[in-house]
Amino acid sequence: MKNVENIKRILFVFDLDSTITKTGGDNMAFKILKDQNKAKELLGLFPKSSWCQIVNLLMIELKKEGITVEDYKNAIQSNSLNPGMQELLTFINSKKEKSDMVLVSGSNVFSVGWLLEKYNIKDYFKRIFANPAKLSEEKLIEIGSYQINDCSNCEVDLCKKLIVEDYLKHSLKEGIQYEKIIYVGDGHNDFCPVSILGSNDIAFPRIDFALYKKIYESEGIKDLNCEVIPWNDGYKILEHIKDINLL
Repeated sequence: MKNVENIKRILFVFDLDSTITKTGGDNMAFKILKDQNKAKELLGLFPKSSWCQIVNLLMIELKKEGITVEDYKNAIQSNSLNPGMQELLTFINSKKEKSDMVLVSGSNVFSVGWLLEKYNIKDYFKRIFANPAKLSEEKLIEIGSYQINDCSNCEVDLCKKLIVEDYLKHSLKEGIQYEKIIYVGDGHNDFCPVSILGSNDIAFPRIDFALYKKIYESEGIKDLNCEVIPWNDGYKILEHIKDINLL
């Protein structure tokens, strides 16, 4: 442990697919499969099979059809950012003396990296957490598991709550204490990390997406201690951050 005084900062935790981006990156990959009946069959396996398992099956089919890694990369990079996200991330990045950003994604390191590089925002994030991936002879890309967990709210491959908790513990050892956590997400697996936020923290769920529905339609809000502010674009989040003089 470093012998330093605790530095108080603000932590922003972002999901990627359908949060920073308009839709899921893997969804773009399914679209380039020539056999769309097979694509529908694979998508129908969720949620009985983990998303990681399904995408690995997709990678086998892409390889069979002669789709290249470059084709896959181009499909991933065809995804757009949600309106206002570029401005939001750029603003937060300009306040590095007060805050840190981390990205926690259930996607794989290749697709995450390609997307962030396209929009020149990769260096904005202090840490990027995603499932590991490597080139493979059988599959276009072989995707591994970031972790194996038994969390009832998350997929077996990656629990975002565990990642956030580990990151906070590691930061404390480095002398960094976050006085406020801002979580921006959209998916069912974002509820788990949101559930550990405190009364000084804020969760931003994307309106009408799984996290929002879990909070409001399934009464998940009863289990939350943090403030909840729904959003439909990055401008809404940026406006609130500026209104409360957070940075």
